[in-house]
Amino acid sequence: MNRLRKYDYFLSPGYIFIPASPQLLATVVTYGVAVTLFDTQKGVGGMCHFLYPGDGYARTSALYGYPALRMLLNHFLELNGDVASLRAHMVGGAGHTKRTFSLGEKNVELAKTVLSQAGVGQFSMSTGGMQGKKVLYNTNTDEILIAYVNASRSSDWQIRNE
Repeated sequence: MNRLRKYDYFLSPGYIFIPASPQLLATVVTYGVAVTLFDTQKGVGGMCHFLYPGDGYARTSALYGYPALRMLLNHFLELNGDVASLRAHMVGGAGHTKRTFSLGEKNVELAKTVLSQAGVGQFSMSTGGMQGKKVLYNTNTDEILIAYVNASRSSDWQIRNE
């Protein structure tokens, strides 16, 4: 019987994680966006989580979408070199206020633009709205679990094996 297990790594905003071995990644997004990439030929996945769209080349921190996405894409292109084998999931871009709603929309648009310009043709989206989302991502199978939340508590992530 398969049991839900505790995640292996929690991805904070401004980080990119591409594991050498299969991992279960977790993150929480609101107006920020988490993007996963999966190489269907190599069977390897990874994730980035950014908070701000940024202004292209001027920003270098992975807190900004453009550099975070380019670093994630570049890793996978160095690994395989075939953008046609990449599949993406995009989660986040919610807003509770007028400011965060606008920021969330800009983050989503930037991610769609960067992925499309890079040639990533396959991607799913769970974006927008007024609620945050908890994300669990399996880097080995490209499976993603998304839970909509009004508030995030650290205790929500404590999974007991009984």
